[in-house]
Amino acid sequence: MLGAGGPHLVPCSALVVLTALLVNAMRRAQDRRQLLLKQNRRSESRRLAESNWTTLMLVAVVSVFLVVELPLAVLLILLIVSNTFEVAIFDDRAYEVATLFVNMVILLSYPFNFVIYCAMSRQFRSTFRGMFCPGSASAAASAAAAENVEQTNYVTLVDNERCDRQKLLQEQDKQPPTVEHTVETHL
Repeated sequence: MLGAGGPHLVPCSALVVLTALLVNAMRRAQDRRQLLLKQNRRSESRRLAESNWTTLMLVAVVSVFLVVELPLAVLLILLIVSNTFEVAIFDDRAYEVATLFVNMVILLSYPFNFVIYCAMSRQFRSTFRGMFCPGSASAAASAAAAENVEQTNYVTLVDNERCDRQKLLQEQDKQPPTVEHTVETHL
């Protein structure tokens, strides 16, 4: 009986258990955050709050997934039992309605996940605006932030290249200019 339903039932059951453990860990982290606030350790408390927010977003997405997958798993198990033991659990019309319902729930979960990401992640919102709203102020801010990260990562490399280029230019100033030199300095 678990054969075809197993691909849905086992992972869903594992996700339920893991999500419960995540919620428990979030509660403990919230208690720790309150303790840090009482001890006036605000920066650690802020980092813990950001981590909790990310975990909460994960729990929300997993919960939506479970809301979608559990009815599908139940429908598959009922179908397997019905076909294996030749028991009329439901007629063809009821099966069609149940299938349509499950498919509708799956389709509704996609925009709901998008709403979760938009509502709970500032980084997702700014990346989304940067990709799909190129003229927005947020797009400019995210592009500037990305450029800042890139500049920070490669500052030493760029500085070394500038020093090497300056030395090269000083040496070339002693020689008559060539076409390659003129092109290189304008690039």
